[in-house]
This record gives sequence, C-alpha cells and structure tokens, in this order.
Amino acid sequence: MYELVKARAIDRHTGRNRCEPAENGVTLSQEDVDRLTSQSKVVYIPTALTGEQDGHGGEAACRSMGKRLQRISIGDGNITCLDLATATQKEIEDTFTHSVDLVYMECGNTFYLQYHINNSNLKSVLLPHLESGAVYVGSSAGTIVAGV
Repeated sequence: MYELVKARAIDRHTGRNRCEPAENGVTLSQEDVDRLTSQSKVVYIPTALTGEQDGHGGEAACRSMGKRLQRISIGDGNITCLDLATATQKEIEDTFTHSVDLVYMECGNTFYLQYHINNSNLKSVLLPHLESGAVYVGSSAGTIVAGV
C-alpha cells in the first residue's frame, strides 16, 4: 500500500478542521498502484485545501503532491495541478483533453470545493475519464463530493 493522501486534523489553537500529513492516511490499493506507471497522467485538484486557507497554498500543495507521486515513480512532468477556483474553463477542458490515469481530489472545505466543481462544469469533462478506467482518489472533502 502507498500513502499519498492527507488526513483531517483539528487545529488545537483555532479548533478548525485542517489538512495535514498523516502517518497512517488513506492508501491506494496495490492494484491501483500497479496500474500507474512513470508515464501515467495525474490530475491533482487542491481546491478544497485552498478553500480552507483563504485561497492560498495551492502551489505548495502541488509541489508536495508531486514529491509524493515521484516516490512511486510518477514523473513530475505527468502531474497537472488544477485549482478549480482559479482555472479558466479552457484550462479545465484542456487538462482533460488527453487521457488521464488518476484524479486526486484533496481534502479541505467541502462546500468551497462543491461550489467550484459546479461552477467549472468539471463533471462533464471528468466523468468520461472515470468511465474509461481512470482512478479517482478523494481525501475527505474529495471523497464527499464524489457522492454528490
């Protein structure tokens, strides 16, 4: 099993939920990891996390995810970071023009994420990839919105 995600935690100072690296977080199954290669195309969506941080932190989250994916031999050039809050409709559509092997939806503010999924029309470009076998990984908010 490979740990790629973050878990929910409570900030002791503010009492707010926040994302932080987990020692025993949710993992990808060995079957999913075996399907991924150094050539796999990954779309990382940190929108829920940036929603918890007042729109900040997306770039740092993308760098961190890139490092974690490189540990299982996913090439950095094959990782697309897509913040739905700042991406244009054309950027979103262009991201999903070619095949995608894994979509990772980050934890954070569920309502912020759902708002931007609806506003960006993400479902219409994402669903065909999932139907053709792309792996979807959601962490907390990313899992919740998968059922909506």
